[in-house]
Amino acid sequence: MPGQKAEADVKIPTAKMTPPNDEPGMLLTESELKMVPQARSATIHAEGEPIERPLPPRAPSMFSRLIAAVQIVIIRIMASGILYLSKPPASRSFAVYNQNNDVVYPQFAFPLRDEIIPSWLAIFLGPFVPVVILLLFQVYVRSFWDANNAIFGVLYSLSNSVVFQVIIKWLIGGLRPHFLDVCKPDLSLAKTLPKHKSAYIASGFSNMYYTREICTGDPRQINDALSSFPSGHTTAAFAGFVFLSLYLNGKLKIFSHQHTQLWKMHLFFAPILVATLIGGALTIDAFHNWYDILAGAIIGTTMAFSAYRMTYAAVFDPRYNHIPLHRNKPFDYDAIRPSSDNGFTHLDHSRL
Repeated sequence: MPGQKAEADVKIPTAKMTPPNDEPGMLLTESELKMVPQARSATIHAEGEPIERPLPPRAPSMFSRLIAAVQIVIIRIMASGILYLSKPPASRSFAVYNQNNDVVYPQFAFPLRDEIIPSWLAIFLGPFVPVVILLLFQVYVRSFWDANNAIFGVLYSLSNSVVFQVIIKWLIGGLRPHFLDVCKPDLSLAKTLPKHKSAYIASGFSNMYYTREICTGDPRQINDALSSFPSGHTTAAFAGFVFLSLYLNGKLKIFSHQHTQLWKMHLFFAPILVATLIGGALTIDAFHNWYDILAGAIIGTTMAFSAYRMTYAAVFDPRYNHIPLHRNKPFDYDAIRPSSDNGFTHLDHSRL
């Protein structure tokens, strides 16, 4: 029908493009306007010349972001492992005997023993146990974004803490309790070493201090015995299990505005107890000093808190600490109103 065609071709004003001669902006028909989103780029004609305006690029898919994040975590851990196996750059001085031929530092003369919890097991338990429990919680929570953020939160916490502690361990380090047993020092070597290697050998007060050049043990064991601070076992354990405790608090509302059950508090502290036992076992097998373990616990806990706040809307605020954050969608705290039944917010079709 002629009338219908005229009605369909009604001119709709668009954003004005001001040409050099200040001519009015171009008008598009409704049928032409509908075709613009279907094109990969919008072509607008002004004064007979086409102007190409590319549409914004498509956002990467969730799967591609997942692969990229996993790759970053793996690269960080591999780089940390290579750094950990390298020779420490710092040359630490240590004393062996005093004037009475007694061992100066008995705390570094423990025998080399087998680890109660091997390094591979500590690194395995740190992420594996929390991730399994987080997935089991999805039977109740039933939220994809909650599972996504929880798993990546554990990986963020562990990867950051591992990189942090490995760099400190490599650059600063310290003597393990079994250092002298691994070093097997031979003081007579101090007299035969070249001058460029003997600057700090047989130096200090009464020439009591030496460096690793007098050691006759396995070089790999010596490198490891010089890298005691901080404890990698403890760092990995606290990074994973403290994050799990924060997750349990967010879902069970242990520290909230109401008096919760005692078993919930026990459940909150259970992962922290496991991490403490992993760190404490290192004092029994004489693989770490107490200050190494304390430093590892501080690093792991700090990274766990940072990773949880990075992936959830709050750490201890019971109104928001169960809400997973979206990467490209900022969370609006002012727009959220607690529900009337229990005072907690519910998003993403999750129960809590």
